[in-house]
Amino acid sequence: MIQKTGKIEKAADKVQLIAPLLSETLSTADRVDLQKRIAAEAGLSYRSIGRYVERFKKKKLLGLVAAMRKRDDLKIISDDVVDQAIILRRELPSRSIEDIIFILTSEHFAGMGEIKRSTLQRRLQQAGYSKRQMMQYVNTPQLTSLRRFQKEHRMMMLQGDIKYGPYLPIGPNGSPKQVYWIGWIDDATRYIVYGRFYTEMTALSVKDSFKMALMMCGIPDVALIDNGKQYIAHDFKMCASSLGVKLRYCRPYAPETKGKIERFNSLLDKYISEVALKMFNTLERLNAGYLAWQEEYYHKHSHSSLQLKTPHDTFTNDTRPLKMVPQEELEYAFLERKKRKVSGTGTVSFDGRLYEVPNPNLVGHHVSIVIDRKDITKLQVECPGFDICTASLQIIGEDIDYESRVRAESKGLLKTDTSRYIDSIEREYKKNHPDAQMVFDFPQKPQADDNEPEQVPMYSRLKQVKEDAK
Repeated sequence: MIQKTGKIEKAADKVQLIAPLLSETLSTADRVDLQKRIAAEAGLSYRSIGRYVERFKKKKLLGLVAAMRKRDDLKIISDDVVDQAIILRRELPSRSIEDIIFILTSEHFAGMGEIKRSTLQRRLQQAGYSKRQMMQYVNTPQLTSLRRFQKEHRMMMLQGDIKYGPYLPIGPNGSPKQVYWIGWIDDATRYIVYGRFYTEMTALSVKDSFKMALMMCGIPDVALIDNGKQYIAHDFKMCASSLGVKLRYCRPYAPETKGKIERFNSLLDKYISEVALKMFNTLERLNAGYLAWQEEYYHKHSHSSLQLKTPHDTFTNDTRPLKMVPQEELEYAFLERKKRKVSGTGTVSFDGRLYEVPNPNLVGHHVSIVIDRKDITKLQVECPGFDICTASLQIIGEDIDYESRVRAESKGLLKTDTSRYIDSIEREYKKNHPDAQMVFDFPQKPQADDNEPEQVPMYSRLKQVKEDAK
C-alpha cells in the first residue's frame, strides 16, 4: 500500500525531482532539454517543473511546501492494477502508458476512465518500472546493468557508504566494541571528500559525515547511496532536500552501482588489517591514523581510471568551482526536525516540555518543529502558508494574559438574525432585474444612538475586575 506522507515529505520529493536543474553548469539549451525530459518522466507539464525550480530558488524547501496542493489520486489505483501494469511493461518495455491503460481496461482490470495516465506513470516510476528505467535493461535478460559510468567534473556526484571497521577496547569496562567507517567519495576524481570511523552506524552518524563533507567541499549535485535505513531516514532526506541535493538510491542487492566506493573499501581493508597490529585503544587515535593513511597514501597514489593521476591532483585541478554553502544555512539544514500539532492552548510538546507558539492562528495545525540541541529553550516552528516563528519554553506564572484570552474568545460564533449570503444574492438579483415584482426585505444598518453610553472594550473591563479584586 502507498504510505501517506506529509506536505514536507512531498516537497522534499519535488526537490529530488528538480535537483538536476539546480546545477549552475548547465547551458540554456541543456537546461531546456533536461526540464522537458524530467516533466515527461514525472507526468507533469514543462511549466510546472519550471515553477518548482523558481520557488525553490526563492524560498528553498518551504517554497515548495507552501505551493503544495493535496493529491490523493495515488490511492485511486489499486495495487493489483499496478502489478498488472508492471507485468505489461516487463513484457514489452517500449509500451506506452496509453497502451497499458487500454489493455487493462479491455481486460476489465479497471473501468473506462478510472486510470489516470499521470497517476499510473508515477506508480510505475516509484516501483522502478518507468519506460526510462526499463530501457537500460532491454539487452540484459537478468535485469542488471553493468555499464561503467563516470562524471565529468568534481562534486557532480558523491557516493556514500558504511563499512564495518575494527574492534576497539572502548566498550563497558574496556570490552571490545566494533566501529564503523562512514564516508563519501567523489565520483569523477575518486577523492575522499570526508571519511571517519564512528562508534554507531546510525542516521545521526550519517548526517554528521554528510554535513562535514558539505562543509569541506560544498554541495554536490547528486548523492548516490544504498537503501540502508540510515540513508532513507526522514531527517537525512530533509537535510539533503533543504540544500537542493538530489538523492539517488541504488537498486537493492546491486552494490556494483557504487563501484567507486566499493573499490575504495577493498583498499581500506588493507589499512584495517594493519590496525590489528597497531592495537589502537581510542577512537580518536584510530581516526588520526586513518586520516594520515587517507592523505599520504590513498590520495597521493596514482589511479588507473584517472590516467595514472592521483585523486588529490585530479580533484584540486578540476576547473569546476566548488558550490560552498554559508555556515548558517548549513547548520539550519542539519537541525533535527519533528512533527507536532499545535494544541488548543497554543503550545507544542517536545521531550516532556511545553513550548508556547506566538502565532495564535497556528492552533490546530500540524507543524514541523526544528530543534537545536544546544539551546532547547526555544524551537523554530514551520508550517505551510505561515511565516517561520519561534516557540519559547512555557513558564507557568500566577497571572493570566486577559487580552490574549479575549482575542481567542473572539473567534467563537456570532449570533445573527439574517443570512448575509442570501441577502447578497437577493440584492444582486434585484439590481440585475429592476422590473421584478418580488419584494425582498434587507436588514437596515443600525444607527448609532447618541444617548447610548460608550461601550468599554472587554479586555478593559476584565482588567478593571482584576484591579477591583486586588
